[in-house]
Amino acid sequence: MIMFNCAECQNQECQTRNKESLNPACPMLDKEIFEEIKQAYHTEEIQSFYANSLKSMRGSFGRWTRIKEIMEFCKYNGFTKIGLAYCSGMLREGRLANEILRQNGFIVVAAGCKVGGFAPDELCESYEAPTAAQIPPNTPKQDIPRKNRAICDPIGQAIMLNKEKTEFNILVGLCVGHDSLFLKYSDAPCSVLVAKDRLLNNNPVAALYCHEEKNNNL
Repeated sequence: MIMFNCAECQNQECQTRNKESLNPACPMLDKEIFEEIKQAYHTEEIQSFYANSLKSMRGSFGRWTRIKEIMEFCKYNGFTKIGLAYCSGMLREGRLANEILRQNGFIVVAAGCKVGGFAPDELCESYEAPTAAQIPPNTPKQDIPRKNRAICDPIGQAIMLNKEKTEFNILVGLCVGHDSLFLKYSDAPCSVLVAKDRLLNNNPVAALYCHEEKNNNL
């Protein structure tokens, strides 16, 4: 089968449920695998979780902030013990999220990315500290590597929240790759509250719009 790429499809037949006259690369031509996918939704656990995600999605349209949507989704599912995994460079945001969640009746277990207090070479044999010339001049003070500064520990964050048996985990600004490891090791389902982008004030989608604008002006 030809490798598919939905982002490059000009027809978007899936959005209107039109399964006739599909282009040769459309993944919907593989009816067997989509029958398996459909069945996956009909387990008791997934059906309830998915139904609540749809309820949250419809309620949030232009009316709820992301943190509000996450809280409402947790309420729909009966989640009361929430894990918060935050980047130490976003301690302020982590504290604010913790405060909001607690004020709305949730039990919160927060794990910062330096949990464990590991030295860089304890977790990464090939780690090399950046030189002063490699550190951008606008780097926040708390993010500048220091000799005695701990290394990020996303696996530790996940395992500590697993130990506390959190029912749902929220990510706040974990670095690329660190978020991947956290998601890999987390026992509870997760959602991202903040995708960190220091250059764009934590609004990574702005780079996509800039790309679009650049192409439109060519």
